[in-house]
Amino acid sequence: MADTMSFIIMHALLALWALIVALIMILMAILCFRKDSSNRDHEIGVTNYPIAEQGMQGPPLQKHEEASRPIMFGTVVQYKNEEGTESRCTECVICLEEFKDGDSCRVLTNCDHLYHQLCIDEWLVKNSHCPLCRGSTIGYRNVIDEAIRLNSIGEESHLAMGTSGHRDLKENHWLDDGAYLMVKLLNKLASARASGKGVGSKVLTDLVEGLEEPAIAVELRLKINQNHPDLKGRSFGKYGEAVLQHLGISIASKPKLQKAPVNYEGVRVSGFGGCFLLRLSLHDPVVPLNIEAPSHEDSVKLGLEVAAAVKEFRALDTSALDKFVQP
Repeated sequence: MADTMSFIIMHALLALWALIVALIMILMAILCFRKDSSNRDHEIGVTNYPIAEQGMQGPPLQKHEEASRPIMFGTVVQYKNEEGTESRCTECVICLEEFKDGDSCRVLTNCDHLYHQLCIDEWLVKNSHCPLCRGSTIGYRNVIDEAIRLNSIGEESHLAMGTSGHRDLKENHWLDDGAYLMVKLLNKLASARASGKGVGSKVLTDLVEGLEEPAIAVELRLKINQNHPDLKGRSFGKYGEAVLQHLGISIASKPKLQKAPVNYEGVRVSGFGGCFLLRLSLHDPVVPLNIEAPSHEDSVKLGLEVAAAVKEFRALDTSALDKFVQP
C-alpha cells in the first residue's frame, strides 16, 4: 500500500513539474511575441514617426553579397520625427548622433533597429549582426520569404528551417522562438501521456521514425586563414565567396554532377546518389562542407570533386577534407 501511494505521489509531482515548466515556456513565448510586436510598432516609426519608404533593400552593400545573399538587409527610409511623440529611436548607436529630419536611414529587417544608412552599411561590410541587439542581419529571412511565397500560391508551408537549424513556424508569425517550440513539444508529451499513447522521448522520436536518413552524413569545416597572403587584403567573407563562385563554375563542366538551380545559401550539388553543400559561415572564417551519400565510397567521390575545385585557394585549410578522401 505504501509503495502504491509513493508511486502515485511521485507521478503527481512529475506531472506538476511538467505543468510548471509548460506554463513558464508559454509565458516566455507570450512575452517574446509582445516584445517583438512592441519593438516593431515603436522602433520603425509606425506610431512614432512617418517614414518614406525608398525600396525594400536600398542600394546594394557589396557586389559579392548581392550575388550570394538575395535577401533584405533592411528598408531605406527618410527620418522624420513628429512633435509631441516619444520615440526610442532618437540617435544612431554607431555614430552616437541624433537623427534629424531628412536623414537617410536603414531599418534592419530582422530586428527593426534604425541606423544612419551610411553608418550601418559600413558596419555590415565587416559584420553580419545588428550592433544593438547582436541579432543576425542576414539570418534566415530568405527561408521565411520562400515559405510565405509558397503559402501565397496554395502550397502549404508551415515550417521554415535554415541550414544552421533555426526553425520558424507559420503559426508563431515566423518568429525564431525556441520557447514556443519547446511548449509544443511539452504539449505533445503531455497529450500522449494523458491518452495512454506512451511516455518519454520515444513519443517524439516516433514522429520522425519513418523519415529516411542518408547512410553517410558528414560535416567538414574548412577554415580560412585570415593572415594568409592569398587573401590580398580581402575580408574572409569576400574570399569565401570567391571559393563558392569558383566551385560553381567548376561544377558546370562535370556531367555527373548537377548544381541546384535554386539555392539560397552556398553551392548545393547532386551526384553519385548523394549531394554536397559548401557554404560560408555567417559569423566565422569557416567554409562548412556537408556531404550526404548512400555509401562511403560515393561520399568520397563527392569530396574529391570539391577538393579538386578549391585546391588553388591556398588560404583555405582543406586538411579535414584531405583526410576524409584518403583511401
